[in-house]
Amino acid sequence: MVFIKELLPNPAGKDTAGEWLALFNDGNETVSLHGWSVKDAGGKKFTFGAESLPPNQELKFPFSLTRINLNNDGDTITLWNAQGASVDEVSYGQVAEEEIVISSKVAPPVLPQQSIGASPLAAQAFTGTTISAETINPLLIALGLALTFSIGTAILAKKLIHLE
Repeated sequence: MVFIKELLPNPAGKDTAGEWLALFNDGNETVSLHGWSVKDAGGKKFTFGAESLPPNQELKFPFSLTRINLNNDGDTITLWNAQGASVDEVSYGQVAEEEIVISSKVAPPVLPQQSIGASPLAAQAFTGTTISAETINPLLIALGLALTFSIGTAILAKKLIHLE
């Protein structure tokens, strides 16, 4: 199956010089992309030519080839097969500079205890996965602080013993 793996909508510098989208083939056979296309929410469309995508490989397509401008404030990119059927879609919101939007098909799943709620300022790093300050487990922070404090205390105690 061919799907949209990731996008770089907001590269450092001039967007049109660094934007790209990547397709991935997780199937067992090479797929000819002849006649396939991608389209953004505004209707801008790029149709692939003679490209083929081998199994377990990705192909990156820069703006200079597709001429599709990936909006920094959010967009929806749809992949269409040669028969005109929609085979994949990636939607994203506002992205920071150099932030890569990764498809939920390759992004790690969010564990239930991690999805405490999304703040309006949370970054949409992965499609369908919101990462925010609330996702950090306070128990893990306390454990890390306790471990750091105990190691520091042990080192200090050892130094004090050597001074006597």
